[in-house]
Amino acid sequence: MKQIDEVLRLVQLTDARNKKFKKFSLGMKQRLGIAFALLDNPDIVILDEPINGLDPIGISELRDTFRKLNEERGITFIISSHIVDELERISRLATKMNITVDISLRIKPGVEA
Repeated sequence: MKQIDEVLRLVQLTDARNKKFKKFSLGMKQRLGIAFALLDNPDIVILDEPINGLDPIGISELRDTFRKLNEERGITFIISSHIVDELERISRLATKMNITVDISLRIKPGVEA
């Protein structure tokens, strides 16, 4: 239970601990998925669209959480997102932390960039 409480605190879901999942907003579900990924203290976490459904404050909090977990626990985050601006923010943060980031854009055939 201690580990569950810790990951819920990390993703700012402590107050929702006893709330039914079906009552969660999309952003809360995203945070819960990230908490679940952190349960076993992984070395690497792969996230697909982790900021989908979050408001700007939630996005900023999550970015800070990724930074903190990287610094304190050495967790590497691999993030896939179509929100290039946010990936650039994370990459600037990672550059300050001396982490290598590769942002690859894939354009579908027939779609102009």
